[in-house]
Amino acid sequence: MKKIIKSRFIWLLMVYLMVLSSCDELEIEPSCSDQGTLQVCNKSLHTVQKIIINNTNYGTIDPDECKDIKLAVGTYTLRMEGVSGGNGCNIVSTFIIAECDNIGRSCSH
Repeated sequence: MKKIIKSRFIWLLMVYLMVLSSCDELEIEPSCSDQGTLQVCNKSLHTVQKIIINNTNYGTIDPDECKDIKLAVGTYTLRMEGVSGGNGCNIVSTFIIAECDNIGRSCSH
């Protein structure tokens, strides 16, 4: 009886391994929902920067701080303006966000 159970177990194990080896692995691409990420960093020493993208205020970032902003696929214009008494960077940058894209911009005034 033990031999029958053992031989059936081995047979089932072999069948299971054959089935596993015949399956192809599927590559699943991450879904970014038609969005990408803009990372904005403030490398300035003393000035808080206001983040303005396509004339919309996305808040501020302190010196030596970064902020990730999810954006829909498209073309954007970024402005960073000093708001804490310093000159700030006052930069203007145009960029394109593609799906799943990660890009960065920084201010180092």
